[in-house]
Amino acid sequence: MSWPKFDLGDFPSQTKSSWKNKVIADLRGKDYHSLQWSVDEDLVLDPMYTQDEQGAILALPPRAIKSENNAWLIHQDFSQLGNRANKEVLEALKNGVNSISFDFDDLVTNANLLDGVYQNMLRINVNCTPEDVLDEMFESTTKDLDFSNEWSGVSLDVFSNESTSSHLIIKSIKKIRSADSFQLKLNLSVFAEAGFGPIDTLAFATLKMEQLLSFCEEAGMKAEEVFNHLLLEVSAGRSYLSDLALIRSLRMLMQKLMRLSTNNAQANTPIFIQCNSALFNQSRIDPYNNLLRGTIAGMSAVLGACDALLIHPHDAQWNKSAEGLRYARNIHHLLGEEAYLSAVKDPMRGSFMVERLTAGLLEKSWTKYLSWSEKGEYWNLIQDGSIQKAADEACAMIQADLESGKRTLVGVNKYQPKESDLPQLEKAPNVGELKAFRWAEVHESKGLKG
Repeated sequence: MSWPKFDLGDFPSQTKSSWKNKVIADLRGKDYHSLQWSVDEDLVLDPMYTQDEQGAILALPPRAIKSENNAWLIHQDFSQLGNRANKEVLEALKNGVNSISFDFDDLVTNANLLDGVYQNMLRINVNCTPEDVLDEMFESTTKDLDFSNEWSGVSLDVFSNESTSSHLIIKSIKKIRSADSFQLKLNLSVFAEAGFGPIDTLAFATLKMEQLLSFCEEAGMKAEEVFNHLLLEVSAGRSYLSDLALIRSLRMLMQKLMRLSTNNAQANTPIFIQCNSALFNQSRIDPYNNLLRGTIAGMSAVLGACDALLIHPHDAQWNKSAEGLRYARNIHHLLGEEAYLSAVKDPMRGSFMVERLTAGLLEKSWTKYLSWSEKGEYWNLIQDGSIQKAADEACAMIQADLESGKRTLVGVNKYQPKESDLPQLEKAPNVGELKAFRWAEVHESKGLKG
């Protein structure tokens, strides 16, 4: 049979106002604004968007890894695994992991950590503090590592300890520049893990980047060099849509800061963004829910176009078992090979809602950054406790929302199991210069209701 030719002119064009009038008529007196919903903080979404109101949205800057699709690096962290680390590394590589990290201390205490590993076949990061870089064993411990794979190297987080002096930070930056391959890590996960939402995270990312550029300038590094070696880490797990928009916003924000600081309106250096599934929403009461939380966080991360993704095991807070690590790896494979999230480059491009949400995050976070910048530099605000105080206030609001039922943590404040043996927590993870806040902890101490 022959199909008729379609002519789009047969369908009359519609304005948003005509669609809105239709919706209002169907609501039969109910307020149109009741269809709006809050994603996170003061981010409010309308029930529909049209191309006319998309506005001037920046094109998404290039990702750091070279890929024709939306493929990401499957990352796994092997810090503090002790003697079992080498076995776990080999098992992970056999099952699809192509990006790994561990702490400098792990190298010092475990000389066999990378036995049997073809180092040039994957991305390797060694997490370092300023104290590590200035350690007399630093050069001898890292000199034999193969950092030939792209984005491999020693990774310095100059803000890892709030008691570190500015003098020590600048000294460590000067020294790390002599390494064969290095990154300057800007840990933004610390804000989510401390209780902040996406707007605050972006605001503090700007303030923190400003401080890093200042330290690097004193160490003799130009802004262009800083951005060439920049590695960002951010957490996902608070809200599916806002986390997705956060990663997109972060890439646009860094491009803006790059162009401002280098005085080059065409600067477009790709920034490496690693996204980690959150630890703050992990629960011991109903631990397998953590698998689902990791899956949702992973979806936000890859749809937001991260370069590497770390999905924490569901038991990361108390055991980090081989089973938990395997489940976490397989979430990557399910997202890529069965859900096909790796198939389309920038899958969110053209979504009016996501574009508006991204623009809203950038606008609101910039306003908040300007407010914080009037109070002082980032490192001073950390050391005098101002940012920690704001984090404590954010945590109190989250806890109040959990207590009232306004915010739901499945299996914790709602839909609890009838009984559960709570595993013993290991020491709280060190997330950086702010205190970690795990949402479920207060409820776990109260016992089960159901």
